[in-house]
Amino acid sequence: MAFGRRRRYRLRVIRTKRLEFNLVEHCNLRCLECSHLSPWMPRKFADFGTFRKDLEALGAVLRCETFKFGGGEPLLHPRLEEFLGFVRASGIAQDITLVTNGTEIREQPDSLFRLIDRLDFSRYEGTPTGPEHVEFAKRKCGEFSVRFKLLDKQEFRTMQLDRPNEDRELVRRIYHSCGIAHVFRAHVFRDGWYYKCSRPPFTGAYLEVRGLPGVDLSKCDGVAIHEPELESRLERYIADMAPLESCRYCLGTVGKGVVQRQMSASELRRAGADSRKPEDLVDFELLAFEEKRAGAGGPLPRKFPNRAIGKLATRLAGARPDRKKAPPRDGERPDHAGGG
Repeated sequence: MAFGRRRRYRLRVIRTKRLEFNLVEHCNLRCLECSHLSPWMPRKFADFGTFRKDLEALGAVLRCETFKFGGGEPLLHPRLEEFLGFVRASGIAQDITLVTNGTEIREQPDSLFRLIDRLDFSRYEGTPTGPEHVEFAKRKCGEFSVRFKLLDKQEFRTMQLDRPNEDRELVRRIYHSCGIAHVFRAHVFRDGWYYKCSRPPFTGAYLEVRGLPGVDLSKCDGVAIHEPELESRLERYIADMAPLESCRYCLGTVGKGVVQRQMSASELRRAGADSRKPEDLVDFELLAFEEKRAGAGGPLPRKFPNRAIGKLATRLAGARPDRKKAPPRDGERPDHAGGG
């Protein structure tokens, strides 16, 4: 399957590290501090027609190292293999990864494992996932030459804020130390929009469920996929190092740690808004460490997905063109750094 003759001969495209897609937005678990807010999201299964249209448009201007299917719990989607097969045929990614909590893994057919390159298996205490689920996944991955990664999740980090962070300097520091934005570079797309992280399309829905004033950040923090000049608009968006509006409701990857546990249904129903201040939820020791490791202190991270975006970011920031030639600082984050 090809996206058209024009794309086949295209020499220059935007290159990103990771592109993610949520096959479902709900989950069969209720993890406290779920980074995807799944316990709070209504049931929603991704529409294949919309997905196909979005991916075809993105495939004309963009390539990624890894295409990652997540959720929610992606194994709940009844047409999962159709999505996997379309990405495989598109050639947009070098690698296809599926992320799962493993609860449904033993029900999956061999054809699923033929369509992926890597399986990230997140195991949580207090869930139905047992050693038999892990062994099944390991065996199937070995049988079909799929890379297997087991993630024992004992601790999550506080991430979502119920009220906006009014301290702009703290927002800036959180954003420039954020592993999602600058290490994993986990971009997502959803219903015709492209985002630099998973927060913009879901923050408003989360706040509404919590009984708080709704703020729709899905438009102001993203790029419309089906409007003219997509390539140039995406380049400017990716290169812009200013925090998103959604960053005011997020602690990035420096929130305080919490012991992983499953919330009860009644706990979800009666949960009220968290009244704690953002500064009370930040792990400032971790923040300082991440700032040092990233060589923070300027407005730009030291590495970019590709040279074109790096040059554009330099121009947008008003920095000198020869900045990229400066020697690396102590603690500089290497270009290959990434997450699981």
